[in-house]
Amino acid sequence: MRQQLITTFALFIILCAALLIKVVYFPVIYGYIAYYFISIFWICGMLMAIFLLNIVWQAFFASKTTKTGLSDIAWPNRRKTFRIIYPSAMRPKLVMETADNQKLRNLEFPVLDLSQEGGCFLNDGSLGDIDQFSGCIYFDSGDHVRVAGHFIRQSDNQVSVRFNRPIHWSTLLQEQRRVMSYLKSSP
Repeated sequence: MRQQLITTFALFIILCAALLIKVVYFPVIYGYIAYYFISIFWICGMLMAIFLLNIVWQAFFASKTTKTGLSDIAWPNRRKTFRIIYPSAMRPKLVMETADNQKLRNLEFPVLDLSQEGGCFLNDGSLGDIDQFSGCIYFDSGDHVRVAGHFIRQSDNQVSVRFNRPIHWSTLLQEQRRVMSYLKSSP
């Protein structure tokens, strides 16, 4: 939003400079010069209107932000990626090592679901009020993957996070195979 505000302000300055040049140097213009000035006015005016409408649109939805300040607009397609939903018997563990750049005593949380870009885990109340974290996800297969990210939202005892870097798809594919074989073998 800040970049859009700066761009809108720059367009306003360009528009004012073109208007000043037109009034001071070309009080009466015809032909191609008039066409160029009219084009500058329309283009700058329309771009300013589009940017300002976008800023107002985002400000209108800013009330839906989480404690991290991210709104639904900041992560619009969060369900677009494939998500593995774990059965309770085979949930991996998210072990948090740092939170808000402070060392933790390795808190463990069961992971409910996982995608390349984020996940959801159960909070037993020991988490507190933090915005960023880093740690490791340990799978039942013995594999693990390092993750770091920030919190999107918390409802009841479930916490949703978004990772700074996506988990490699081969890891999730292997996990999907494990979950599918478990579900096929269980009654």
